[in-house]
Amino acid sequence: GRMNLKGRLEKQMNSIGKAITEEEFTKLIPEEIKNQFVNPFEEEYPKDSLDELVKNEPVELSNGDFYHGYFNNSLQMEGPGELLQPNSKTYIVGLFKDGKLYKGKIILPIGEYIGETDGFVFHGKGTLTYKDKTVYEGDFVEGVKEGNGSLIYPDGTKYWGDFTKGEIEGEGEFIWNNGYYYKGGIKNGIFNGKGVLKAPNGSRYNGDFLNGVYHGKGKFLWGDPSYNPKDKNSFQESYVGEYSHGKKEGKGQYQLKNGDMFEG
Repeated sequence: GRMNLKGRLEKQMNSIGKAITEEEFTKLIPEEIKNQFVNPFEEEYPKDSLDELVKNEPVELSNGDFYHGYFNNSLQMEGPGELLQPNSKTYIVGLFKDGKLYKGKIILPIGEYIGETDGFVFHGKGTLTYKDKTVYEGDFVEGVKEGNGSLIYPDGTKYWGDFTKGEIEGEGEFIWNNGYYYKGGIKNGIFNGKGVLKAPNGSRYNGDFLNGVYHGKGKFLWGDPSYNPKDKNSFQESYVGEYSHGKKEGKGQYQLKNGDMFEG
């Protein structure tokens, strides 16, 4: 039972590490993070599972980390706990299973992570808030942004879509703080493949991109405040044709504001 575990824990504490006081433990948490050092997942841990565990005074583990929380029958960290890694300036509060963190808040030099983990590695769904206030929310695989997610930059620019090996890559959407909007293919963080780019003045390009510029087939529509899409006698000046490295090339078809078409 639990008393038995408590007795074993006290006997075997030496193999786990060295007991320290709560006061000593608290002193190891930097002042500037104390108010954010709370377990966002504490309530999720089933209360009846908690009855199987035993909470001990804080310990300094043999690897130099400090732990305050529950232990299981195998004397492993289990359930809600706090783990301090002062050597790497990393402070963790979360849920443990068989000695491993699986969900938590990790405060580290680059910022703060809240979400699913595999040990101390971001893995699963989570939110990473960088020191400069950039926020990534989405999928992680073995510590790397991979899958679907969104990035919000401090200047208000937003991206949502695919990530590959930590980079913006695949299909996605950007909205910049200056009003530009893009939706389509992205490789190496820039427009590649098919996409639509809209400018705040109403101009729009829909077609092929290569390394961030128009390349291939595309349609360009010039922005025009007098254009009324509901009026069949109202036309938007446009060009449909070939582009090469950002410039019109080869044959194309123009439509003027009055509706006249010509080849060029």
